[in-house]
Amino acid sequence: MRTQTPVAKLVLSMEEHAAVLVAALCHDLDHDGHSNSYHMHMQSELARLYNDISVMENHHCAMTFEVLRRPDCALFAHLGADAQRRVRK
Repeated sequence: MRTQTPVAKLVLSMEEHAAVLVAALCHDLDHDGHSNSYHMHMQSELARLYNDISVMENHHCAMTFEVLRRPDCALFAHLGADAQRRVRK
């Protein structure tokens, strides 16, 4: 099974490939079925937590990195601090 196209090999590093895969898998992690507008209008806990800025997107991202902190899910633990910061961006 081919996992990388020739163009992807030239454009993305291995850590970037992993980051893209994790982003795709966790895109709507813990989505509650409500929109950002709903959360802002209802002044939900999530809206307050994220200051009404991309509420659900920030929540999905935060949940993803919370999962990745677990020892059994620490896909990026082997990376140095700088590489981990790059992956988080």
